[in-house]
Amino acid sequence: MEKLAEKSSLVGIIVPTMNRPDFVIRQLNYYASLDSPHTLYYADSSGPESAKKIKDEIEKLKNKLNAVYVASPAGDIVKSLVQLLSLVKEKYAVFVSDDDYWIPDALSECVEFLEKNSDYEIATGKSIMFKTENNEVYGKIKEIDDYAKYSVENDTASERLLAYLGEKSSTCITAVLRTDHFLKYNQDSLEIKDFSMRSELLISCLMLIAGKYKVIDKLGYVMQIHDTNSAHSAGDTFDWIIDNENWHSSYNLVRSKAVAALTAKDNISQEKAEQVFKQSMWFYLGTNLRGHYDRSISRGTMNTINPAKQAKKSLRTKIATRLPLLKKVYRQFIVPWLKRNQLQYEVTRPGSKYYKDLQNIVDSLAGKNKTHGKIV
Repeated sequence: MEKLAEKSSLVGIIVPTMNRPDFVIRQLNYYASLDSPHTLYYADSSGPESAKKIKDEIEKLKNKLNAVYVASPAGDIVKSLVQLLSLVKEKYAVFVSDDDYWIPDALSECVEFLEKNSDYEIATGKSIMFKTENNEVYGKIKEIDDYAKYSVENDTASERLLAYLGEKSSTCITAVLRTDHFLKYNQDSLEIKDFSMRSELLISCLMLIAGKYKVIDKLGYVMQIHDTNSAHSAGDTFDWIIDNENWHSSYNLVRSKAVAALTAKDNISQEKAEQVFKQSMWFYLGTNLRGHYDRSISRGTMNTINPAKQAKKSLRTKIATRLPLLKKVYRQFIVPWLKRNQLQYEVTRPGSKYYKDLQNIVDSLAGKNKTHGKIV
């Protein structure tokens, strides 16, 4: 692939953090080990001891890595992002959590794609999630799962919003986009009180209204998850709506801003834009309500209320017990064949084009010269 000039392919990586120096140090050393040309920008809300550890590590790596450190008041991630984006000198920026990885070469390829395709607003790579043993900062990976991302390439903003909040719903907050656009979207979210709508929903909607979304065929964002992670920052979707005193006022602000953006982008009436937004959110809320219901309620009671499913499970158990060779063949040959198109399988296969990028992260997690830490 033809490379852009080095300067034009640079990305400002923005990272808010608080009292997690081990993760930040791990992240800094990962980028330093790969000679990453991208600048890291940290907004740190840590106490003095943790802050000193981070600043000392940045100083130690200053000849290998570009990193900018600023102190940031605790309690508002969007304000921290606005603070960081105001400092970014690169044309493009991307958000990364302090315990996650964005592969440097993939960042440059996303920039190249966006530079060549002006109708696209954001670009990202394929993504996976992983857990380490005992939730350690440094340690072996015990579990890898796909982190689904979908390109949204419809021609109109209305179609893109319907697709994004509909059948192609997935986070795009960690995608690469122009720094000035990302700053504006975060500034537009500052007055919203609900955390999820403030930090992700509105920003994502504005991104998709502005332009198309591309997932390039390269491993990009690798996310660490922990046993304490929940499906939703406010619990399940039902609680998010019912028990949240800020939900209605926040929703109205999101609707107002999204409708205004739709009206301008598609040159449609406010009434039509209102209909598009309502349909999009109706699908989004309905899907999430049903999904959380199925996971929280149905799975806990299914075996007692569904005798047929219980019998099917019992039959599988009997077959596995009486025909161990069949069980071995299934696990050794059939399961890998079924997974052949799954990224979680491909990244661990030595012949895969995604393998080397994961191995660099495995090396980072080894942390041979670092003190092991644990999530508490």
